[in-house]
Amino acid sequence: MTGKRVIGRLAALRRRLADEAGSVAIVFSLAVVPMLAAAGLAVDATSWYAARSSLQAAADTAAIAAAREMRLANTPADQLEAGAETAARAALATRGFDAAAARVDATVDSRTHSVRIDIGSPLERVFSRIVTDAFAQVVVTATAKLSGSAPICVVALDPTGSKALHLEKRAVMEAHRCGVFSNSTHTQALRVDDQAELHAALICSAGGHFGRGTAFVPTPRTECPPIPDPLAGRAPPAVGPCDHEGLDIRADTYLLPGVYCGGIRISQGARVELGSGLYVIKDGELRVDDGELVGRYTSFYFTGRNAAIDFRKQSRIDLAAMRDGALAGILIFQDRAAEEGRDFKITSDDARTLLGTIYLPRGDLLVDADRAVADESAYTVIVARRLELSAGPVLKLNTDYHATDIPVPDGVGPTGDVVLSQ
Repeated sequence: MTGKRVIGRLAALRRRLADEAGSVAIVFSLAVVPMLAAAGLAVDATSWYAARSSLQAAADTAAIAAAREMRLANTPADQLEAGAETAARAALATRGFDAAAARVDATVDSRTHSVRIDIGSPLERVFSRIVTDAFAQVVVTATAKLSGSAPICVVALDPTGSKALHLEKRAVMEAHRCGVFSNSTHTQALRVDDQAELHAALICSAGGHFGRGTAFVPTPRTECPPIPDPLAGRAPPAVGPCDHEGLDIRADTYLLPGVYCGGIRISQGARVELGSGLYVIKDGELRVDDGELVGRYTSFYFTGRNAAIDFRKQSRIDLAAMRDGALAGILIFQDRAAEEGRDFKITSDDARTLLGTIYLPRGDLLVDADRAVADESAYTVIVARRLELSAGPVLKLNTDYHATDIPVPDGVGPTGDVVLSQ
């Protein structure tokens, strides 16, 4: 083989190898594009998954909060929806999202007692936007549903008066797991003066409120829809003829249920133990000066002239409502035909058990003690025309409904559960 032929063949081989190398480079360059796209999508997908989890948590939080608000207050659906959207955007902001750029929709279904939150947020696309315009946002949904009845500790029924619910001096009301409501539309329907404080799960006034900001925990909601009398449908007991007239007790005594005309007065340190059942106090007061009044499964119905309670400072009161019968769950029931504004007074420094519901549709409950009131009760509910706390009492309204066999009347029942259904 001549030199020229060898050189020619070597040149041809170089050209062939160059062509093959170019083809491989082209194939590799074509293959690397989808490889990089897949890697970019994988990186972004990890970020999207974390973002979706965080968005879902924000939606869950807002839905649960709105459902709890539904449970505690007789709030219109549009107000609940607006509040739920605000809560969702706040939850987004705390998680680092652009709350203004997010789409937030809240839907309240009063029929099913549920709140649905839909959140859509733009995705952060670092790599994937090079190869696709898809995956532009992530959308999550949360639905919270309320089950159970509304927890109500206090309703002041007066529709227009000032200080329908009033605390002054060193008084404290503690209702940490239930709602406190004033139906009055007056600008000072709810008023807290001096060093008094009101603590509740929800504080709601149909009108306004007055008092230093730190006196209320949480800040009261105003212009709340009034709550209809939750016990309006409860039938009063039948009242028979008098069994006793003007009873004045000055020594230890055991009493039986019946109709006590002219009221009952307990003094001189007498201890009065009550048998289980219904006590009708007619045309007079149930007054305890410096004795003891103790009763289990006992309820009181007040009717006629001057029918009220007066538990004075040196008295000891230990009462729990009936667990069955006409007044099951109601400790004190005032005749709805009574004159308006009658005072029911608790100034006792030892009235730690008042288990049940105090229902005074025409009366005013005045608590003017220096020590805790009702703090040893499994639960206490007050529905009265007006409620006033003075001096230095701590009125504690517990909600340990399952700690007693005394039922809670319909309308002021135990706290319902809020569950995520989606």
